[in-house]
Amino acid sequence: MKQPILKSILFCTTLVASGLANSAEPAIYAGGGIGSASTELTGYKNAGSYKLFAGAKAEGFAMELSYVNLGRFKQKAGGENSYTVDGAQLNAMADLFISKGLYGYGSFGFYNWNLDDKLAASDSGTSLTLGLGIKVLMGNSFAVRGGWDRYQDISDSDVDMLSLNGVYQF
Repeated sequence: MKQPILKSILFCTTLVASGLANSAEPAIYAGGGIGSASTELTGYKNAGSYKLFAGAKAEGFAMELSYVNLGRFKQKAGGENSYTVDGAQLNAMADLFISKGLYGYGSFGFYNWNLDDKLAASDSGTSLTLGLGIKVLMGNSFAVRGGWDRYQDISDSDVDMLSLNGVYQF
């Protein structure tokens, strides 16, 4: 792993962990969702994506660990090639209060991905991720969030994912 990426991971983890440690009682949550991903590569379409996640939050900040399957990208127009991308993601997240029961959120993190290509060599790496979204509280324990995530430089191409997720807080 490159030195700047490792330093960024340690900095983000320390920042969020210190906020969680100073909180009276961090909340634990888990969830999952479905989505659609798109790539900068021309001539490929996505067959669907999904994510599963768990995290701890306190006072508007959270640390979240996810498994993200960006799905299978197939060549359009009868091409034979396809590839899949999946991996683990670690995010630092911050909420922004908009109104009662409605929050915006932003995230920054790292995605450790594996790419399996049907016709070419497989690839793997660690990429930066950025995200923005809206979260709607549906009671004391459940929320729905919709968001956009950017996975930078996955095998020389950025991938964007739009997703709809359910979140349950314990």
